Amino acid sequence: VRVLETILRLAHPMMPYITEALWQQVAPLAGTQGATISQAPYPIAQPERADPEATADVEWLQSIIIAVRTIRGELNVSPGKAVPPDDPWWFRHGSRTTCPIGALVSPAR
Repeated sequence: VRVLETILRLAHPMMPYITEALWQQVAPLAGTQGATISQAPYPIAQPERADPEATADVEWLQSIIIAVRTIRGELNVSPGKAVPPDDPWWFRHGSRTTCPIGALVSPAR
């Protein structure tokens, strides 16, 4: 709930009416005081709380997504077209239970 409250404060300058309505409901749950989101302090970055391992995991996943999209584009495979689950290329980097590649390529069932 605290993360959502922070995201609402970040988005408030771009979507003031929506974020205000949502913030009025979320702020009490997050323990935030104040009558309005426009008076709440803007969030301040805390680089010391960054998680390098989580950052590396997200970057790895992004590279897999880019690779899958690139190969599908080069082979003219529609993003909505299912790929047979026994296709060795898609799954050679891990099984569907240990690697998210299976979810990314929309395997046929």
